[in-house]
Amino acid sequence: RAINWCTTHAAEHNIVAISMSLGTNDVFTGDCDGLDLSLTTYLNTAVENNIAVVISSGNNGNSSYISYPACLSNAIPVSATDKYDNLWSGSNYNPLVKLFAPGTLITSTCMGGGYCINEGTSMSAPMVAAAAAMLQQTSQLLTGQPRSLPPKGEGGIEDILFDYGDQITGLDFNQWRRLNVGNAVLSLIPP
Repeated sequence: RAINWCTTHAAEHNIVAISMSLGTNDVFTGDCDGLDLSLTTYLNTAVENNIAVVISSGNNGNSSYISYPACLSNAIPVSATDKYDNLWSGSNYNPLVKLFAPGTLITSTCMGGGYCINEGTSMSAPMVAAAAAMLQQTSQLLTGQPRSLPPKGEGGIEDILFDYGDQITGLDFNQWRRLNVGNAVLSLIPP
């Protein structure tokens, strides 16, 4: 229902990205679109309206599978690096994941109030959602059209963030990259 609300109210509130730092203990090596057809439909509708749906991949430290719902084919799943651009040891990732973002030593809000230091892919996903919003804002300034970039597919947000991302120590540069917002935003601006 939250994804549907965001899609329905996107124009009114200028919603361009949804960040979901959650996941089940059920994990998948491939896409999981058939698991919950209503969630899949709502997510697909958001993406069709150029709203990026960014979801944390899970924290089981596995390189073969990711959590549900990050495994939905139109989601942008995100894994975590440490502050040295190394793979964070607790991060789930597999070929469905293209993007990593810092996920250790992150200041976040705490249950019961205040702030604390956290780690995990739940810290990484909001960074990618914010980067998606920055790309949409830059594109809107250049084109005059809101939500002009598709989240997925060629020339979409996920591809732009991947194409202009940085090397992750120990991982294949052709398959996985760490978020570099500055390079991605600059890539949209004509010389």
